Amino acid sequence: MAELYFDYCVAFIDILGFKSMTSDFEKIKEMQTTLNEAIDLMKNYNPIHNSLKSMEENSHIISMQGADSMFFMFPHNFTNVYLVIRRLCIMQFKLATKGVYLRGAITSGAMYIDEDNSVFFGEAWNKAVLSEKNAVSPRIILENSLVIELKDRFKAMNEGIMEFALDDDGVYSLSSYGIYPVLESGIDQSKILYTSIFNYLEKNIEQNKHNQSILQKYLWILKQIKHDHNKNMEGRTEEIITQILNLLLNI
Repeated sequence: MAELYFDYCVAFIDILGFKSMTSDFEKIKEMQTTLNEAIDLMKNYNPIHNSLKSMEENSHIISMQGADSMFFMFPHNFTNVYLVIRRLCIMQFKLATKGVYLRGAITSGAMYIDEDNSVFFGEAWNKAVLSEKNAVSPRIILENSLVIELKDRFKAMNEGIMEFALDDDGVYSLSSYGIYPVLESGIDQSKILYTSIFNYLEKNIEQNKHNQSILQKYLWILKQIKHDHNKNMEGRTEEIITQILNLLLNI
């Protein structure tokens, strides 16, 4: 059934470096598995905390993927916005453990939604696409109006916020490399998960050691890990940050 909505939300997610990761049969096969797991997480996420299970039952999230882009559309209410943010945090973190990095934006606005014929367009879509380009770093940014909304709700619930934070440039983005996705993945897996992220980063840094733009993106991820995570991973984080800074000095 087709409907025009005054206020809907869109999360637009771009997979960075997608062309090089899908340039032959074997790479496509590997990416197919990775993306299917990511989409399944967004569709069928089973939260660890029982308090979220009732929220999950009342959520409605439309998912679609084409080439290097994923779109998630949902009615603008606290339940949907909160759950999408949590799912995207976990998805971004888990994909980073496989060397896949995401950039995106979550926005709101008027939308035309026709699920039966897979036709979607409107203000929220346009804003999400534009905001994703402005994100620059491998981060998923949040529209300010959504941040205010969520902060007010969390304050009323007397809850702290782990899912998003203010960046140095004054933009809010999801805390996808910090403690929250680790808690959801299992705290005992923390060292294994971060080691995997570091190993992929070092491999990619070596392959792109003359590319200033890409090195800056990896540096941003490492600074987020350093800022958000505990001191156990500090040594490895600092080591790779120093490696990137030295490379940038010589470009």
